[in-house]
Amino acid sequence: MPRWELLSGELQRAGDVRGRMPLIEQLTTAMPDLRVIVFSGLANSDEVSREAKRRGAAAYVSKGCDIQILFDALRTPATAS
Repeated sequence: MPRWELLSGELQRAGDVRGRMPLIEQLTTAMPDLRVIVFSGLANSDEVSREAKRRGAAAYVSKGCDIQILFDALRTPATAS
């Protein structure tokens, strides 16, 4: 299986945030070394962040945040589970 470095996709589609959440879990189950970082501009970001992390996302970064927060999330190594 190829080693994935980055996967980009839209979390929300037509107002259905929850519809894409299972993808995070499927990816992290199939590729345990893959770090999923959710970068989103959703208004209910606290709730979405908790759900994304529960499903295996390594980090959740809100659009419009200080760029250093995004860089830190990208640079932080994966933790052993």
